[in-house]
Amino acid sequence: MAQLEQLASAHESLVELLRNMPRRALAEIVCAAVNVSSDDVAEIYERTPSVEVSGLARAARKVAADLVLVVHTLDGRILEIWIFEVQLSWDRNKRWIWALLQAAFAAESRTNAMVVVVAPSPRLRARMRRKLVPHVAPPLILLEPDQIKLIDDADEARRRPLETILGAVYHAREDSPFSARVAGIRAALLALQTLDSISCRRYTVLVMSIAPTAVVQQAMEELRERGELDEGRFETFTEMEREGYSFNHGREEGLHIGQIVTLRRAVVDILGLRGFAVSGGQRERIETCSDLETLERWYDRARALAVDGTLEQLFDR
Repeated sequence: MAQLEQLASAHESLVELLRNMPRRALAEIVCAAVNVSSDDVAEIYERTPSVEVSGLARAARKVAADLVLVVHTLDGRILEIWIFEVQLSWDRNKRWIWALLQAAFAAESRTNAMVVVVAPSPRLRARMRRKLVPHVAPPLILLEPDQIKLIDDADEARRRPLETILGAVYHAREDSPFSARVAGIRAALLALQTLDSISCRRYTVLVMSIAPTAVVQQAMEELRERGELDEGRFETFTEMEREGYSFNHGREEGLHIGQIVTLRRAVVDILGLRGFAVSGGQRERIETCSDLETLERWYDRARALAVDGTLEQLFDR
């Protein structure tokens, strides 16, 4: 089968995911963020995301959001305008753009309009909370992981693929246990396999771009061992891209990461074979270590550790 070109960036893929998600599921996420009941929401319609803003010292100009949804009540009234903005990198100027979008859509619809920021990176959200959110008026909504369900059940992932992918991406970089993040990405990979080829490739770009390498590799390995991984569905590079600098630089980094993942498993396996009981905390420490020299030192110590020794000796400096 001929390779398809990479269909979108991570930003475009996340916007497309939000656009195609079941409206009710998206409403529940936003309503949870603003602490209101979703029972008041009857219908949700997408509208043109651009609006014209007149200037005082210059000609009017168009500004556009990533996604704009019009929320209607049971009696047909417009309840609110939700302006979705996907943010994957820091941009201080967004505070002015978001203020413009809120004012323009509110004035046009004669109802409340609010910006809903979708930012999967916890570090980026923390920076936005400190340096952007306090300066935006009216206040914006910054989606947090506790408002987006992490689906780790295989059957549910196949029934609700888009919600599964969003949850996996949003929780992939959190401080939650490594095993929980792996379970989320594992479910997302199963969800991807239920989609048509174009959607699968589009959202694969999203998952592979945002989720940490170690999490994805562990999830893929677990599915591979179970015989549940369709390897051919996760090819995201064309022949031309494979010849470029970015791919080959990433490949070198990938080989380095591969050594790290292999050593992590080897340390745990050797300790188990030698009869040492590895606690959950110790396993977590090994599986999240990303320093090759440290893992090599632990590997050597695991092989030489006295039978009456303790695992604390493994981690000693």
